[in-house]
Amino acid sequence: MKIGFIGLSHLGLVSSLACSTFNNKVICYDKNLKHILELQKGVFNIDEPHLNTIYKNNNKNIFFTNNFKKINDCDIVYLSIDIKTRSNGASDLREVKELIKIINYELSKKIILVILCQVPPSFTRNINWPKKNLYYQVETLIFGNAFERALKPERIIVGAERKNNVNKKYLSYLNKFKCPLLFMNYESAELAKISINLFLIAQVTTTNSIAELANKINADWVDVKKSLFLDRRIGKYSYLNPGLGISGGNLERDLKSMIDLSNRYKTNSKLFKSFKQLSEYNKKWLPKKLLFLINKHPVNKINIGILGLTYKKNTHSIKNSPSIMFINANKDKNFLVYDPSMPSYTAKNVKIVQSYNEVLENSNVLLIMNDWDEYREITLSNLNKLRYPKIIIDPFSMFLHLNLNKKKFVYESLQ
Repeated sequence: MKIGFIGLSHLGLVSSLACSTFNNKVICYDKNLKHILELQKGVFNIDEPHLNTIYKNNNKNIFFTNNFKKINDCDIVYLSIDIKTRSNGASDLREVKELIKIINYELSKKIILVILCQVPPSFTRNINWPKKNLYYQVETLIFGNAFERALKPERIIVGAERKNNVNKKYLSYLNKFKCPLLFMNYESAELAKISINLFLIAQVTTTNSIAELANKINADWVDVKKSLFLDRRIGKYSYLNPGLGISGGNLERDLKSMIDLSNRYKTNSKLFKSFKQLSEYNKKWLPKKLLFLINKHPVNKINIGILGLTYKKNTHSIKNSPSIMFINANKDKNFLVYDPSMPSYTAKNVKIVQSYNEVLENSNVLLIMNDWDEYREITLSNLNKLRYPKIIIDPFSMFLHLNLNKKKFVYESLQ
């Protein structure tokens, strides 16, 4: 069986490499020739573990091309471009619509077409393609753990025109993943993807709200969290670490989608709007806390060091990053920044450095803006390099165990 992938950003690359491990012949298309030449050399430029090893072990099965006609040799073709978001969080569907136009013009209608990129409800049904060969498949990849989730999903959700009549070739491919298969109509599958993210948003928002209250009433969120991890209805994989609201684009996009859908169909959107408002509230915690501490511990010159520029650990993405938002809101201040991924970013008031020690040695205020595992290597001895007044604002509680407030530091966390 030959499987094609159109669009080779994060989603397409991870999904096509997972497909190649099943000994399928995989043909991957992207219009960008430079990108194709890099991929042919095994250069992927995305933050996912072991991709080069996976490609080396399976490169006989996978072929990268910018010749669209090669896709016509496939039995199944996935449209796998990552959907970009606008500044207001809404999906930007222009690129996927352009690719669908090309698909309609270039591809044989006998090919099974699967929409893998995230689209709003009713989008798939409105595509001009024989409905017996048209499907929507939900992706639930996570940056930094995407390949494992692509290869070993908990379940696969598929939208079809008739959920009880799925093409045998497509079904044969899906069965290779050896996981539950859930078939439903197009709109149900499209809404299922958004619903998954809304439940994650609810976890993030609820965690932040309760953790804030815990600090006010002398409760210990660390202890409360342990009880929640052991509850089967909530569980150890829940989002129970407080943070700086919702970032990255994907969750925000789905929140915007639900608000728009609720407004369009005149259902109550208060819950979704409250999630958005609470996320914005959580993002203001750090600047408010910093202002309070600087006023309480005045010093002639504030030197601000930041650990973390990406919106979360294990990614290069700075989309809606709390760090970037904070830097942009404080253009009158200078920042010394380190992030293990060394993302491509420039600003007049930012100097990117090569190690966290360089940040510590030249700062008297330290902001922890994401929770890369590398920061856990930082010891009390490292932190003692900070200059007076040694202010540390640590939303992720990376250094909570060091009891810094008892050791001549000014330390604040969300737990």
